[in-house]
Amino acid sequence: MQEFLIKSLAKQIADKQELIDEHKNYLADNCKGAEVDLIDTIPGIASYSAAAIMIEIESIHRFATPSHLASYFGLHPVMKESGDKQFAYRMSKKGRSGMRALLYMCAQTSVLHDEHLKNIYHRHRSKGKNHKQAIGVIMHKMLRMIWGVLTSTSPTMQQQIKTIKQKKLNNSPTIKKEELKTKKKISGIRY
Repeated sequence: MQEFLIKSLAKQIADKQELIDEHKNYLADNCKGAEVDLIDTIPGIASYSAAAIMIEIESIHRFATPSHLASYFGLHPVMKESGDKQFAYRMSKKGRSGMRALLYMCAQTSVLHDEHLKNIYHRHRSKGKNHKQAIGVIMHKMLRMIWGVLTSTSPTMQQQIKTIKQKKLNNSPTIKKEELKTKKKISGIRY
């Protein structure tokens, strides 16, 4: 009896996982556009993540500053207080938890594969932040990069992004310096 129930539950889990994978593939294949392509150029963000982020953002013109975008996703800092006591700042977590989870995984990936974000991560770790706090900083940085990429889309910038994306596909070793220069131009935000 128990064996039958376990097999039945395992089959249901496998079926649900297959359905989730089909939906993710559908989203990645059918949610295309210039904005998704732009977000896809950011290190750590792949096509599925770019499509999901763009679906959540809808239009970048809704957000006047990167801080507004971070606030929408629940990544803005708030002061933890109780009575007369004030504690340290923490992430507000007011936005959708699913999108924060997606950004968390993207931040984890970008720290592993992008030198610039890896340096930011290690700088915050050396200041005494734990792993999750440092990843929170990277998530906030990635949202600022997304905002910068989507708000400064001149034709010249789009061509540079296409070049970076093509080099990313070819795994060219010269991508690092060019990508870093373009990222600085795109975001217009101090690194």
